Amino acid sequence: MEGCWLRSPCYLRCGLFYFVVSPLSGFALALRTHHDSALRVPSQHPSRFTYLLCVFALAGAVGCGGEEPAKSPVDAGAATQDVTNDAGVADSGAADSGADKDVGSTEDAGSTEDAGPSADAGTTKDAGTTTDAGTTPDAGTTPDAGTTPDAGTTPDAGAPAPVVATLAVENQTLATKYNAITIKAVALPPKVLKNGKLNIYNLKAGKQDTLAGSMTVVVGKSYEDQEVVLGAYVVGQQQFVAALVQGDGKPFLREDGSPLTVEFQVTGDQADPELTIMSQTIPESDLYTITVHEALVPDRFSLGLWVAIYEDDKGKPGAVLGKAKLLKGPHKNVALKLTSKLIKGQVLHAVLREGTASGGWSSKGELALTLAGLPVESSFEVDSVAFHPVLEIDDQTLSNAKEIKVKLVTIPKEYFHGWVAIYSDKAGQPGDLLGKLQYTTGTKADKIVKLTVAQQGDKTLHAILHVGQLWADAEKVIMTAPGGGEMTTTFKIGAQSLSYIIANPTTTKNPRHIVVTRAYSYDKGAWVILRRDDNGKPGTLIAKKKILKKFAGNVHFWMHTLDLEQKGTT
Repeated sequence: MEGCWLRSPCYLRCGLFYFVVSPLSGFALALRTHHDSALRVPSQHPSRFTYLLCVFALAGAVGCGGEEPAKSPVDAGAATQDVTNDAGVADSGAADSGADKDVGSTEDAGSTEDAGPSADAGTTKDAGTTTDAGTTPDAGTTPDAGTTPDAGTTPDAGAPAPVVATLAVENQTLATKYNAITIKAVALPPKVLKNGKLNIYNLKAGKQDTLAGSMTVVVGKSYEDQEVVLGAYVVGQQQFVAALVQGDGKPFLREDGSPLTVEFQVTGDQADPELTIMSQTIPESDLYTITVHEALVPDRFSLGLWVAIYEDDKGKPGAVLGKAKLLKGPHKNVALKLTSKLIKGQVLHAVLREGTASGGWSSKGELALTLAGLPVESSFEVDSVAFHPVLEIDDQTLSNAKEIKVKLVTIPKEYFHGWVAIYSDKAGQPGDLLGKLQYTTGTKADKIVKLTVAQQGDKTLHAILHVGQLWADAEKVIMTAPGGGEMTTTFKIGAQSLSYIIANPTTTKNPRHIVVTRAYSYDKGAWVILRRDDNGKPGTLIAKKKILKKFAGNVHFWMHTLDLEQKGTT
C-alpha cells in the first residue's frame, strides 16, 4: 500500500533530522504524517513537499542501512499483547521510569484496530537492556527484583525450591529400650493445612498388620532422630512399615502417586526367659520351701514374671502348690514358699507366667515364651527324710519272752496309717505272724510289740511295715521306700555274741592318740582294752576306755596313768 513506507522507523528518524535542518519543513512533514495516519488513507496526489521529503528519506535510509527491519503487523500485534499482559501483572517497578511507553496503547490494547502503533517493538524495559516484547530475555539477564513472572513461566534458578513431605527410617538394633525406635527424619511442608501422623505398623508376610505406635507430625516442623515408643517390646528381629498420613487418615503421596511409606527392620530383645530347678532334698525341718536354682527375666517383661509350682497330674501340671514373683534380671537360689506342706517325695512342675496388667498374679496369665515361641517350664523331683518310711529294730536279748522293742518307725503323711508286724523265720523268709502294732503318721521311737508266742533261745525274726488303717487291709500291702524297695528288716534275739569290736589298721600322727574303729556292747557297759602284741598274743597294757551299753562308734585312746590303773573286762 502506498504510504506504508511513511510509517517505518527510518522515515521518522529522517523526519526528525529534517526538522532540525528546517523548522518549517519539519513541521510540514509532521503534519503530513499525522494527516495520513488519522485518515488511514494513502495520499493520492503527492505534493512537492513529498518529493523533497523523499530526498531526505533516501538520505535517512542510507544512514539507517544497519538498522533492524521493521516487524510485520503480526509480530507487532504479538508484542502488543505481551506488553499488555506484562503491564497487568508487573509491579510499578517492573519498568524503569525513563522508558518510552504509550500509556493509552498499553492499557486499551483492543481499542485500536491496527495493532501496529499500540506499542513500539523496540520499547526499552530495563535500564540499558533493550528486549523485543514477547521474546525470551538474553541469557544472564536478571529481571527486576520486584517483577512477578507471568503465569506459567518457570521461576528463576535462584528462587527457593518448594518444600515436600519427608520420611526416612533406617534398620536399627535396640540396646536397652526394646520398645522405642528412632525415626531418622520426618517433616511436612508448610502448605499443608493440618498436622499429620506418622504411624508404625507391624509387617507380616510383606503386608501391613496391626498398629505398633504413632506420633503427631506438626506442619512446618522438621524432626530428626525422633524416638517413637511402641506399644510392645521388640523381640528378636521384627519387620515394620512407617506410613505418613493426613489428618483424615489418607496417606501422603510420592511424586509417582504411591503412598509415602518406608519398610525397615528392628532387632530388639534377643534374650530368652530361663528357669532351672533341679531335683532336691528338702530338710525335714522345713517342708514348705523349695529352691529355684536359676532364672532369667529379660527386659521386655517390664513387670516381671511369676514362677509357679504345680503338683503332677499324669505327667502334666496340676494344682498350684506355690508361686513367687521374679523381677527383671538374673536370679539365683531363690527360696520359694509353698502354700501347703509337702507330704511325700514326688515330681513337681515349674512354669514361668506373665502377670496381670498391673503385674499381679493370675493363674490364667500368659505363658512366658522364648524367641522360638516355646513356653518356659521345668520338671523336678523333691525328696526329704520326712517323706521316707523308716523301720529300725536292734538285735536284742529278751527280758520278756513276749515283747520286742521297735527302735524307730516313721509313717509319711501320704500313708496316714501303718502297721509294724513281727514274723518268725522260715528258710530265710518271713513265716508266721507273731505280733503287730499300729502306727499313725509321724515318727515314733522305742515302742513295744506284744507277741502271741513266747520266744526262747537265739533266733532270727522278721519285721515288716504295712500300709493301711485296718489290719485286714494292711496285711496285704507293704510300704515301699523312695527307691521302690519294700520296708522289711531282720534282727536277732537272745545271742550274747551280738557284742563286737572292729579295729582296722590305722596310722596316727600323735603317738599318744589311737583310734579303734568301732566297739559295741549289746546288753551292758564294757571296757575296751588296748595292749601291745606279744607274738600274736596280748602283751603290755597300753590303755583302756569304758563304753556304755548299746554304744556304737569310734573309741579314742590317750596314754594316761589313770587309764592304766583302772580295771575292767576285756
